[in-house]
Amino acid sequence: MKIGVIAEIALGSHRAHAINVVKTAGGMLRLGHEVVLLCRAPEQHALTIADALSSYGEEHLQVVVEPQGDAPFDAAKFGLWAASAAMKLGVDCVYARHFHGAIQAAAAAIPTIMETHAHVGDQRAEVVKALRSTQSSRRGIQSIITIGDPLKRYFESLGAVAERVHIVPDGVDVELFAPPVGGSPVPEELAFIGRPRVTYAGHLYDYKGVPTIIEAAAIAPELSFVLLGGTAEDVDRTRNAVRRLNNVCVLGAVEHVKVPPYLWHSDVLLLPPSSHDPSAAWTSPVKLGEYLASGIPIVASSIRALKRWVTNEHVQWFEPDSARSMLDAIFAALSERADRRMDRLRACSELARSYSYPNRAARILATLGECEAPCAFPFESAA
Repeated sequence: MKIGVIAEIALGSHRAHAINVVKTAGGMLRLGHEVVLLCRAPEQHALTIADALSSYGEEHLQVVVEPQGDAPFDAAKFGLWAASAAMKLGVDCVYARHFHGAIQAAAAAIPTIMETHAHVGDQRAEVVKALRSTQSSRRGIQSIITIGDPLKRYFESLGAVAERVHIVPDGVDVELFAPPVGGSPVPEELAFIGRPRVTYAGHLYDYKGVPTIIEAAAIAPELSFVLLGGTAEDVDRTRNAVRRLNNVCVLGAVEHVKVPPYLWHSDVLLLPPSSHDPSAAWTSPVKLGEYLASGIPIVASSIRALKRWVTNEHVQWFEPDSARSMLDAIFAALSERADRRMDRLRACSELARSYSYPNRAARILATLGECEAPCAFPFESAA
């Protein structure tokens, strides 16, 4: 098939939703489809499209960017442009991470799948319109993709047809994140950081569990905590918060393709979402699959959403928002027995492969009813 992927991301963005869209498009490409990404131009004018795609590890994607003008970005106009461009390209279907683009493409009678992680309580007009569009058999959105039961139920309460709302977790580029045979060089920034290294890769928002990491670091100076990612503003704020701690290194954001060595050269990986944020009921973090593929022990907060995707076969759980519980889990992971390590590596590798972007893409496209559905995810099938 020829697939148009519509997303209002600025190409080159390394926010989780941008990575997810671009890598899912890459998964569709790896399945043998012709894929065209319709998006915005890079925010950094010096960044070429080729360099932006390279930063994701998706050099072979076709891209068409919205023509730039002097007017501020308008989401509705972007959706109209993207749907029109998809029609001119003669696509067979559209996968959209954009409400207006999905609505317009469906209205043009293009078979349309829309992915949304809109939070419970989001009642923007375009959200409601897109969800209710599933009620139309001819010019409506045929499939909604989301990441958790609470979101599915909420979308149905706003008018989405239940049979058209599907849960598919975020994915992972297994080839990129699986450690290479023979090892890899230590990133220069890590070389001077002592071990054991306990690494968190992701945004530095409080609801992601960063305050708990900082509290744990203050209790355990013998551990080195590495924080990778975050906006420039959040990096500055976090560095200020840890200025008196000698065992916390806030490295800031790096390109997606440069993240894996930071994981491989860590001793423990942290996935510590707070239980106090509503997303604890539905999150499906991109970094979960990346952590699984890396083979490094994972310490995760035992929130409801994560327990949908992994078990204690894959991770060491700790009580959410508890620094001391986090430390107990870290030390347990550091003292992992050899037999437990081999069992964990096998389980994590299997699960990571099931979460691969080609598998994710196949499941998404299968919701149109025109493609063969792949096998279920190993753990999800038993949930």
